[in-house]
Amino acid sequence: MFVKLASQEFAGRVFSNLEELGVRESRFYQGLGNELPITAPALYYTDAHVPSGRFVIIIEDLRQPGREFRTLAEGCSLTEAETIIADLSRLHARFGNDARFADELAWLPSYAHQPNQNIT
Repeated sequence: MFVKLASQEFAGRVFSNLEELGVRESRFYQGLGNELPITAPALYYTDAHVPSGRFVIIIEDLRQPGREFRTLAEGCSLTEAETIIADLSRLHARFGNDARFADELAWLPSYAHQPNQNIT
C-alpha cells in the first residue's frame, strides 16, 4: 500500500490547499478511478476535508522491479515522454466531452474555454 497525506511542510500545505490538490485527487479516485483508460493504482481508501485541505489516499503500491519513479527534476527519455503523452491523450479522449463536467465533475478545473491557455 501507498499512503498519501497532506504535507507537513507549511509551504507545501499552502500550495496544496490553494489548488485543492489533495482534495481533488481524492475526488478523482472516488469518482473516476474505475473508469480510467490507463494504468492507475487501485484505490483502497480515500477521504478529504475540504475546508482544511486535509486528506488521506491509500492506493496500491506500484513499485515493482523494472518500474522507476522519479521527480520532475530528473526528467525522462523521449520514449517515456511519448508514453506519457499517449496515456494523457487516452485519458483526455475518454473524458473530454463528458456531460458530467456540468454537475458531478464540476469540481475539476477546466481551461478549455480560456483563449490564453495555448501550449507553445
